[in-house]
Amino acid sequence: MYINKKFWLIVVFYISSISMSYTQMTHSARGVLFSYYDQQIENFSLNKTYLYRSISISVSQKKVIVDLPIIALTYDMQTQIGMTVIADLRNHDINEKGIEAAILLGLNLEISILPKYWWLYVGGSIGPQFISNAPIRQNDGFIFSDSAYAGNRFYIGNGKQIDLKIGLRHQSNAGISEPNGGINSLFLKGGVLFNL
Repeated sequence: MYINKKFWLIVVFYISSISMSYTQMTHSARGVLFSYYDQQIENFSLNKTYLYRSISISVSQKKVIVDLPIIALTYDMQTQIGMTVIADLRNHDINEKGIEAAILLGLNLEISILPKYWWLYVGGSIGPQFISNAPIRQNDGFIFSDSAYAGNRFYIGNGKQIDLKIGLRHQSNAGISEPNGGINSLFLKGGVLFNL
């Protein structure tokens, strides 16, 4: 009787460990991220005379390119839409709202802290974007958005991951039209990803 209990305990443990290995974090995931862009976040400031704030939502899909035991190279595609507030810090009467929409392609180098549970990464993204309203230094309409960031992803169970990142974004139109002074923003981004 004792051998049977021990046998079944080993079988249950083995089956649960196999299922855990398939439900732990993978590099291929899809999910929703929320972003906040500003020229000042807490004590960090870009010391600009304009204000361009954005709150956006993104649908993100992350795929692995190279997967080694503790290092991975991944890319992600994001479609993003957001609401903006534009102001001139020298003239408090200027306060306009707008929208922005983008398609972004990112490349990330990820390093495992706890394999299958916690990854740190650095990366960058670039893509076309449309903005309906911009500070006077930047022309409205079609621009490019490029970002550099650092973040981390950690597994929370049931095939879900939390993704948090902080970074710097630059928006300009590559000289296609004037004015093209560019818009620089700090950002925080976070959300939930689901393993594929």
